[in-house]
Amino acid sequence: MDRLAPSAYHDPREVVWKHLVAQAYWEVLDALRDDGVAIEDFDVLRYAFLKSFNGQHDVELLCAQVDPIASELVATLRRRGCEETSAKVAGHLANARDCLQQAMRGLRALRHVDRSASYVSGGTIMIAGKPAEAFASNPDYLRATLELVGEDSPAVALRARNAWQRGFSLPSELHELVDGAARERWSAEDLLGEVLLREQRSGRYPTLRDFEFMPARSLEDNRHRKLAALEQGYFLLGRLMSCIALFHEGSAPISESELENLCPIGATLAQAGIAVTPVQRDAFRRFVLVRATHGLNPGEFAARIAASVRASLPQALLASLMVRAGNLHGGALRECMKLLDAYLAAPSRVAFAARCLDQGELYGFGHRIHKASAAASDVPAGGDPRVAYLIATAREAFPAMRNTIDAIEELAARVRSAKPTLAPNNDFGAAVWFRCLGLRPEMGTAVFTMARLPGMISQVINQLDVKGNALRPPLAVNLPYAP
Repeated sequence: MDRLAPSAYHDPREVVWKHLVAQAYWEVLDALRDDGVAIEDFDVLRYAFLKSFNGQHDVELLCAQVDPIASELVATLRRRGCEETSAKVAGHLANARDCLQQAMRGLRALRHVDRSASYVSGGTIMIAGKPAEAFASNPDYLRATLELVGEDSPAVALRARNAWQRGFSLPSELHELVDGAARERWSAEDLLGEVLLREQRSGRYPTLRDFEFMPARSLEDNRHRKLAALEQGYFLLGRLMSCIALFHEGSAPISESELENLCPIGATLAQAGIAVTPVQRDAFRRFVLVRATHGLNPGEFAARIAASVRASLPQALLASLMVRAGNLHGGALRECMKLLDAYLAAPSRVAFAARCLDQGELYGFGHRIHKASAAASDVPAGGDPRVAYLIATAREAFPAMRNTIDAIEELAARVRSAKPTLAPNNDFGAAVWFRCLGLRPEMGTAVFTMARLPGMISQVINQLDVKGNALRPPLAVNLPYAP
C-alpha cells in the first residue's frame, strides 16, 4: 500500500491554504467595516466567494473562481468613490496571493503520510493500494474486505467467515425487532442503530483499549488481540447484513445449511428474497466492493474518531452510522431514489428536470471531491469515477432494464447541459442499481450503508496500531455566511 499518496480528503496543504484565504477574508471584512462600508451591499459577491471556498479542496480551482469576484469587489468600491478602501482591499488580496504562492511552493513536495485503506487523488479512487475497479474485481468478498486491514490470508479469512456466519444467524428477539421496524417503516439508520445499541448493552464488548497494540506486549499477544478485534468486527458485519436482508419486503430467514454454502453477498440477497442470476450476483458484489470505502469521508472519519478514544466496536460503528444518516451524506441516497422515481413518472421529464434545476432540489448531483469539468459536459457521468462504473455494471447485469437506465441517464445529460459542472455522484449510480433491483428508498439506504460497513470497520481496526489518544483538528476551515 502506498503510504505516501496524497489524498483530496485529508491533504495537509488544504489546511494551510484555507486558513490563509480565510484570514484574508476576515481582513477584507474588517477593512470594509473600519471605513463604514455596508457589508450587506456586497452580499452577492460575498456569498459567491463563500460557496466556492466551502465547496472546494483545490487551491488552483478556488483561485480561478474567486479572482473575478475579488476584481469585481475592488472595482465596485472604486466606482462608489471609496478609493482608500478599494486600495486597502486590493492590498489584502495581493498579500493573500503572495502568501499562497509562497506556501504552496514550500509545501509542493508534502504528502499525506497517514496509513489509510483508501484515498482519492487526481480523480482516481484507490482502495487497499489498487484502483477501485481492480479491488472490486476480487471474487471473494471477505478476502477483498480483509485487504483493508492488511489481512487476507486463508487462515484469517476463515476466522472472519466463521465470525460473520455467527453474526448472520440472528436470535429470535432480533427477528422480532426487524419485523416491527419494517412494519412501522423505521429508517434504516434507526434499525441498525438499535441493533448496535442492543449489542453494546449485551456486555460482550470491551472497549477497544483491550485490543490496541502495546509495545510492552509480545508480538504474538498483539497479533492475538488484533485478530480478536477483527472477529468482533466481522461478527457485527454479519449481524447488520442479516438485519438489512430481513428489512426487505418478502424476506425470509435462510437455514444454517443454506448459509454454509453461500458467500456473504449471496446469503444477503437470498435472505432478502431478491432473486438474481449468477451474473447479477457477481455484479452486485462488485457494486458493494467498489463502495466499500472512500477515504476519510464523514462516516468513516467518525468511526476513526470513536476508535481513537477507545470506544467499543459497536459504539464506533454507531457513531459512524449516525453521521452517515445526514441528508448530505448517506441520507441523500434516499432522496435521490425518490427523485428518480418522480422523474420517470413525470408527464414531462424535460419540465421536471427544469423545475428541479430552478428550485435547486437535485439529489444525486455534485460532489465535495469529484468535480466535473465543463469541457467534458457531453459525458453525462462526469466527475465521480464510480458513477460510470456503477451504471455500466447495472447495464451488464440487467439488460432488460436498458430503457429505464437510458431514461435515467437522460436526466444526467439534461442537468449537465444546463449546468456543465454539475455531474451525477455516487448516490445517482447507486439509485440506478436499486431501481433495477426494485428496492424501496429505505431498503436502498440500508444496502447503501451495508456496502460501506467494511470501510467503517477498517478505520476502527487500523486505528488500533496507534496509541489511544483523542484525534483533534486542525481541519480545513469553513466560513459562515454571517459576517
